[in-house]
Amino acid sequence: MRPRLAFGVLLLLLLAQGGCPRRIAAHMRLGSPLALEVLDAEGGLRELGGQGPARLLVIWASWCARCPTALDEGARVAAEYGLLYAAVSVDADERLAREANRQLAVQGPALWDEAARASSLTGVRRVPTFLLVDEEGRLAGIFEGVELGTLSALRRATASMKERQAKKAEAAP
Repeated sequence: MRPRLAFGVLLLLLLAQGGCPRRIAAHMRLGSPLALEVLDAEGGLRELGGQGPARLLVIWASWCARCPTALDEGARVAAEYGLLYAAVSVDADERLAREANRQLAVQGPALWDEAARASSLTGVRRVPTFLLVDEEGRLAGIFEGVELGTLSALRRATASMKERQAKKAEAAP
């Protein structure tokens, strides 16, 4: 009887984690370099960290009812602020990820995180999640969900990041 009780408590704790706050503190600290490789449509590895243009990554799954909204909002925010945009599926089955990419007409490259590296690296506990990465390849923000407060926080953080980048560019000789 006790093993069942322990299993039930463990299951409840795991389920409670799925209902985490809209924005979380991740395993990876904000400002840390993002080192993340995912598969592209051709099966090649694509590095999403490193220096380069600022980018917005949306971590999503085909089974997630709110993810189509997140994909649309992510593309809108990226276009508004001049960010590179990528949608990274965490589906366990690559075939499902590719089919959902096609059906939803996902903008940007079709990427697949086969080993859920993004989740384990950043502490993402639910989809959809937005990862904001600055020009130096550092994690600038993690935003879970598509609630209005989350999207507003994402826009504020993106605007602030872009302002810092503009000031830095002005100060450069």
